[in-house]
Amino acid sequence: MKEQIETLIQLQRIEKERAALQTQIAEIPRREQALDEQLGAAEDEITRKKERIDEVRKQYRAFESDVRANQDRIDKSRARLGTIKTNKEYQAMLKEIEELRKKNSKIEDEMLDFLDQIEAAEGEAASEKEKHDRLKAETDGLKKILREEADDASRRMGQLDLHWRQVSEAIDPALLKRFQMVREKVGPVTLAPVSNAVCGGCNLNIPHQLFNELQRFDSLKYCPHCQRLIFWEKPLEENNG
Repeated sequence: MKEQIETLIQLQRIEKERAALQTQIAEIPRREQALDEQLGAAEDEITRKKERIDEVRKQYRAFESDVRANQDRIDKSRARLGTIKTNKEYQAMLKEIEELRKKNSKIEDEMLDFLDQIEAAEGEAASEKEKHDRLKAETDGLKKILREEADDASRRMGQLDLHWRQVSEAIDPALLKRFQMVREKVGPVTLAPVSNAVCGGCNLNIPHQLFNELQRFDSLKYCPHCQRLIFWEKPLEENNG
């Protein structure tokens, strides 16, 4: 029985390592998604910067159109000055021209402000693009590492599967079936050592009678608390020592 238990312990180690690898592989898509989301956020920021630039440029072009329209009115009014007969009409026309000039001057001041805004926004967009390009390079590098990790983990799992089959051949089929049935219920930690009447799986005391039966070392028992298979640890420690 001692040899069988030691073989089962070896199987359990294989299964625990395999479970850890499965978790690692399962995490890789989530890690890749997190990288994609980070890159996507950077791309969204670039889009927002470009939209802001387009918005300001659109407003700037509208101001240009207003200035041209006002200038056309100024030119037409100037052309009409020579045809005006009365001083009152002449003064009214000069006043209209002056108001249009003031309006254009105010618009042109706003246009200068918009030019500053465009320049600043373009600088921010260029900076965001540089950040995005660096992040893209980093993301591609990290994804490559993740793919390599996944490949390595898959290869290691294949090796573990082969090792598991080889090791399991040394176990009594009925005992192996029992071990696998318990594993389905309690998870990868199927086999737990008992030391000083305490189950190493759940850290609870087992009944004294059950502990005495374990010390005969002629069979595996069930922990009454966690339902794991349990064995007396001391003989194995002495054997390893």
